[in-house]
Amino acid sequence: MTLVRPDPYKAASATLGMFEEGFLETGGPMSCTARSGKVTAPQKRDKGVGRPEVNVAWTMNTDPSKLVKASDGSAREITVEGRKAVLSKGSLGCTTYIVWDDQIKVDQDNRVDDDDLTQQIRVQTATCDNAEEVAKKIVAKVAQ
Repeated sequence: MTLVRPDPYKAASATLGMFEEGFLETGGPMSCTARSGKVTAPQKRDKGVGRPEVNVAWTMNTDPSKLVKASDGSAREITVEGRKAVLSKGSLGCTTYIVWDDQIKVDQDNRVDDDDLTQQIRVQTATCDNAEEVAKKIVAKVAQ
């Protein structure tokens, strides 16, 4: 089984151009955040809007399409560079779950039989307005 080598720094670097004086901040071996290095006064954010940054994390998780429920409309399936993904609007921004390879599944003993894990990139953005564009930049960078 071959999984992609998780490099959250490379993935997050794809979004540096979105920020004035952009820089990367390590969040551990599997996550990295891109944000502006310019110091500004704190601003009140609208409800449902997160921080002006992009957080990228490599995860092993269940099928993100389980987040899509017709009744609430807060999540929707998309395709990012041929990969299955889900955009999920939350109270503090938007999270995009990108399944790196849906053919490679990991069986975790303490889960039900049909709840296999896949390698995913989790991308958190301030809003869902540009989340799909951000996800495309990240996937293109990681695929290099």
